Amino acid sequence: MLKVVGALALLAGFSAPALADFTLDLTPGEIRKASGETIVREMLVGDEAAIYASICHEGQKAFIDGDMPLLTRNKGTGHKLKAKKMPGGSFEVSIIKGEDILETEQEFIISLLRRGRDYPCPNFSEDAGRYFPITAFNGVNSASELIGQAQQKNTD
Repeated sequence: MLKVVGALALLAGFSAPALADFTLDLTPGEIRKASGETIVREMLVGDEAAIYASICHEGQKAFIDGDMPLLTRNKGTGHKLKAKKMPGGSFEVSIIKGEDILETEQEFIISLLRRGRDYPCPNFSEDAGRYFPITAFNGVNSASELIGQAQQKNTD
């Protein structure tokens, strides 16, 4: 019994970080530069680009992460978002319909809104310049209008 307790005490002395040999010695920006990706914050006023279907929130307002890479080639067949940079640094967002998928536009919108409400913008107060406000989504200004618009399309 004492040998087991002694072995456990010895193992407890080694922490997981002490055992890791691989060092993450690049910043996120250095990794992005090596990938050749362009990110949302590099877009100019009037630019439009496909982006991942991801939003976050601060209070009741929706934002796009400026460090999110633009989709420069077709990655998958699911729904995506198209972001257009507006004067003042805000974005208008619309849906790019996916091909050969079972998810309806309404299901996609509801899933996106759930994730957006569940996912606050990380470190918003310390890094607010990283996040860009969404001023319109599919031409409307609220989640309730967006869902109503999708429901109307389903009945047409």
